[in-house]
Amino acid sequence: MSYIFMTLQRFEKAAKLYSELDKVIKHSIENLPAQYRIPIVLREVQGLTYNQISNITNISIGTVKSRLSRARSIIQNKVKKYANG
Repeated sequence: MSYIFMTLQRFEKAAKLYSELDKVIKHSIENLPAQYRIPIVLREVQGLTYNQISNITNISIGTVKSRLSRARSIIQNKVKKYANG
């Protein structure tokens, strides 16, 4: 096989894996309880600061950080389960 063909195969595999991983992450976010989903979307999708999230959700900055940490942990665990089959 040519180098270009092998490289193309690797690229296609990586693109498929990225697409599947993207679906797992999106599904994980969509299925989070609202108390975790809202802060993670505001932070990671909308790019808001902790202070802005605190003002929008009317929760303390400490609670924002805690909920973001918990949301990330939940998502990470679901991605690990997917990766491990």
